[in-house]
Amino acid sequence: MSDGATYSIEPVLDADTAAQVRELVARAEQRDGVSPISEHQLLRVSATDQSAPWRHVIARASDGTLAGYAIVDPSGDDPEAEIVVNPDHRRGGVGHGLIRQIREIAGGRPALVWSHGTSDGSQLFAAQQHAEATRILWQLRRPSSPLPDSEPSSSVRIRAFEPGDEQRWVELNAAAFAHHPEQGSWTLDDLRAREREPWFDPAGFLIAEATDQGAGGVPAGDIAGFHWTKIHGPSTEQLAADPSLAREALGEVYVVGVDPRAQGLGLGKALTIAGVAHLQDLGIPEVLLYVDDSNTAAVEMYRALGFSEFSRDTQYRLT
Repeated sequence: MSDGATYSIEPVLDADTAAQVRELVARAEQRDGVSPISEHQLLRVSATDQSAPWRHVIARASDGTLAGYAIVDPSGDDPEAEIVVNPDHRRGGVGHGLIRQIREIAGGRPALVWSHGTSDGSQLFAAQQHAEATRILWQLRRPSSPLPDSEPSSSVRIRAFEPGDEQRWVELNAAAFAHHPEQGSWTLDDLRAREREPWFDPAGFLIAEATDQGAGGVPAGDIAGFHWTKIHGPSTEQLAADPSLAREALGEVYVVGVDPRAQGLGLGKALTIAGVAHLQDLGIPEVLLYVDDSNTAAVEMYRALGFSEFSRDTQYRLT
């Protein structure tokens, strides 16, 4: 199918193109109700490291308009990609053109492509590409309502994230998510990039620190677990200036992690409840989280806490 668009593959985007990509992602999210590009990939849009492994695919219409965008990371065993097509250029072949570029970057290897929201259109598109669904990520939501009591173990105290916690947090995150490469591979730079985001609030980044007796195998004073919350909508600065804006916000259980040495103390549940309580205390009416469909224990725990299915993301294997 000839779509009339021209395609380029770039290691780094200039500031103007990066701004156009962010604007396109925002337009698509407003149109579809879900962001087509995940946060960690969107942070890469403005990255300036020429040696980074990922590549940006830019699709331009004949009038120069940004018709579509894809980001491809070919560094893993299976290259991973995400795409967005300009709402004004859909059903014109741009999506197929982006897939061709993804295949070229993948160099003949199968590529994993995310469909956020898993709409009927995306399922049809995946079928046209003979792509196989390999993973489902549920978005669960919970309206503000009373939470069950869950006191943390006396072996920890829960406090807010502080400067100086960064390196210890990166090490704990790697241990907690050793079998989850997307999360467990985060570096100090990844953490600091999020600290610079307008939504970052250390008060909502809860740390479970081992007390004098230690927590399982975690020594006193070290981090045994964490619950990093996130607020969508008003920025941290805006909320500080006008707390009533919380009524327009959406909270998120961003990441919950527990040191493997502290498993069995009930920290995961206690931290989850503490983080949701923090968001509710701010006046936020609803909280979301993402959980892998295969993580049945976590799904059951979240449902028991009042979360229910809202939408799903699907990862397709493209050969």
